[in-house]
Amino acid sequence: MKLKLEKSDFSEFIREVAEKSEITEIICTYYGEPDRHMKWSCPFHNEKTPSFSVKSNRFKCFGCQKSGDSVKFVSEYFNISAYQAALKINQDFGLNLRPPTDTKEKPAPEPKERPLTEREKQVQIDEWAFTQHDILLDYFRLLKEYSQEFPKDNEINWKFSAFLDDFGTVEFLLESLIDKHKRHSMYDNWQPTIERMIKNFKENIKREAKENANKSNNSVITGNGSSRTSTRLTATASTEKH
Repeated sequence: MKLKLEKSDFSEFIREVAEKSEITEIICTYYGEPDRHMKWSCPFHNEKTPSFSVKSNRFKCFGCQKSGDSVKFVSEYFNISAYQAALKINQDFGLNLRPPTDTKEKPAPEPKERPLTEREKQVQIDEWAFTQHDILLDYFRLLKEYSQEFPKDNEINWKFSAFLDDFGTVEFLLESLIDKHKRHSMYDNWQPTIERMIKNFKENIKREAKENANKSNNSVITGNGSSRTSTRLTATASTEKH
């Protein structure tokens, strides 16, 4: 019985993981899908034209010239050792290969979370901006309806008050979120304001629904206006997580 692991034991395990794993699946899972030409923008350097591709279960970037197998990719991508990369692939993709073990050795530390690249951060900000924009656009349309609730007998009702309070802010946020040059600033500095507007949107929808329910003496809501409110309630329910 071998009491101490040799370097060759680890090398054999790494080689076996590289041979049995599918590098395209690994890249798609950890990094993202390729373009229609089956190429990626290189995850290891900034480039305008994608030149990172896979052939014969190996990757190569024609920009920075990095290349290798699946273990090399994961090692470079997460900034971990080849052995840790092989362990990660083996576990994440269910290869069920038995790694070399030595009860006297400490287990390999968990790899540290890799910081986002500039490209990944931009994608994250863009997705956030599109989501917030869609929600605020619904509120913008609702506030335009509220603008028709003119004061009667010198008394401003709550709908017209909501229009006066939020319309200008929501309009500014919508214009800024669709401007790609302003999204970073919106993400860094305006999230509290966006969250407050979305909170107001939800509260106004609930208040309108309660008001309509009271008018119909708690009966089943029918009619165009009531149906519109019911639809809004369904639509805004999905925003509760934001």
